[in-house]
Amino acid sequence: METLEGVFAEFLEAQKKRLQPRTYNGYRDIIELFGYYLDDYGYSSLSTEDKRLLAESEGQSFCGLFGIDKLSAGRINEFLDYFLIRKVAGSKQLMKNAGVVMRRLVRWLKENAYIDEQGAARMAKTVAGLKDDLPKVHELAELLWEEAEANPFSQFEEYEEGHFLIDKIEQGRLWLEDFYTEDRLIGPIIVSKRISKAAKKGWTLGLKIGRMMDKWYIIESGNVYP
Repeated sequence: METLEGVFAEFLEAQKKRLQPRTYNGYRDIIELFGYYLDDYGYSSLSTEDKRLLAESEGQSFCGLFGIDKLSAGRINEFLDYFLIRKVAGSKQLMKNAGVVMRRLVRWLKENAYIDEQGAARMAKTVAGLKDDLPKVHELAELLWEEAEANPFSQFEEYEEGHFLIDKIEQGRLWLEDFYTEDRLIGPIIVSKRISKAAKKGWTLGLKIGRMMDKWYIIESGNVYP
């Protein structure tokens, strides 16, 4: 059985033959990060038997032990939607590269018969649903940080901190729903026009906000998730 490590090396070798060095380096960086992600988090979806096999493998990595059958749309989704944003905190360019590289990887796996039509369709759908949003959430995260830094108030009447879903967007205003408390709408959150233009309904924001009179303002900001 060819391991994930071997498959990824084969993929990179194929890309090296067709890409300029700078572009290839971007591919290599994303595949290395994907390998790190699988080595650190891939075990969570393993069966009890496979978890035991990994534990008893004398330091062998996930990618060095298991094959392509352990790759799934769910793993790709968590890599793009969680790992790159929260653990890597990658640049806007890296986020853009990730979507391109993962789309190419899925296509290559299918063309080389590592995955079947059904599996390829699920993975491709996952990548397509995230690749365009990844650089955009990075941009919004930067704008939110700037908004928090420019906040003119030092004291507020009420504070909220946590993860919030964007529920409604108007120019210069957002309304947020507490991620863990259904049907609790907070707003309006006063933001710049650039933020309201960049924001997308359904995205998740990590924020600390404060209320002054009947309006809320951003005090601290964290990650943004599509």
